[in-house]
Amino acid sequence: LDICSLAAESGTFLRPHTRKESVALFATAVLAPHYLKKGQPKRALQVIDLILAANPKDAVAMRLKANAYGLLVEQRFRSRYPLASQIPPAEQAEFKSYNSKIIEWRSKAKALGWREWAKADWDKYLKHFEKKKSKSQGGK
Repeated sequence: LDICSLAAESGTFLRPHTRKESVALFATAVLAPHYLKKGQPKRALQVIDLILAANPKDAVAMRLKANAYGLLVEQRFRSRYPLASQIPPAEQAEFKSYNSKIIEWRSKAKALGWREWAKADWDKYLKHFEKKKSKSQGGK
């Protein structure tokens, strides 16, 4: 898939990384998603803050941070209150804060060139690797 020109121009992708940034990229790929899958958004946020301190242009980490706040909203509010209007006034500020952080971190990632993949993008990605796999196993 193509990397948008904004991502290349902003230095988000296609650039050499320092050792510190390389370690942070590993944490972006493995550690932060691990905590999110385990339903531990606060731990994920701690890791992501360290990642972003090492590599402030990690757009994937920014998206993971937005996702962590989304998981906090799910766990803290949506699981108990089906409608936002049902959230007690004492909890409204926290709910609004999490939602604004979701928007903030998605916007930061988009400003660096990160884009959400559509189903067609995923299909193309998977087809590419299936083709490579087939070739490596003697197929055409």
